[in-house]
Amino acid sequence: PMVRKNLLIARNLTLSALALLIGLQLPQYVSVTMTKSLDHRVFFLRNGAASLNEGDYVLFSITKLPLPVGFGRKETTAIKRIACGEGRLLTVEGLYFYCGGRFLGAAKTTTSTGAAITPFTYNGLVPNGSYFVMGDNKNSYDSRYWGFLKKEAIIARAYPIF
Repeated sequence: PMVRKNLLIARNLTLSALALLIGLQLPQYVSVTMTKSLDHRVFFLRNGAASLNEGDYVLFSITKLPLPVGFGRKETTAIKRIACGEGRLLTVEGLYFYCGGRFLGAAKTTTSTGAAITPFTYNGLVPNGSYFVMGDNKNSYDSRYWGFLKKEAIIARAYPIF
């Protein structure tokens, strides 16, 4: 009986230590987003941005982005999808954005709270080391308003889990 009790205690301590270790490591590999700008809420993160393609999601620093009035500054990172990669032709016709002739989406002139916002304007190749990123929702605050995302701002590639 005493040996069995000691084995149970040892097993519980081992499981608790393992759970603690996983819990401490999890934040650097998983990101949960509550924003409505993405179709997915949980992402697996993989550091580095060596090989990125259109359609890939990326986690990046937003600390240097021009944020609109009323946008909370408590967030320091965001996840968006690469809509137009470096070297690709990005064109803007009025409020409509195209990558290589493929329609990406439209910009708005006011935020969801009614504040005025100025859409990004550009016609040409996406500069090397830069990406045009967008959220999945038409109301996402993304490159349609603040322009290109520099590769050095990317922290990790984000793989949607659900």
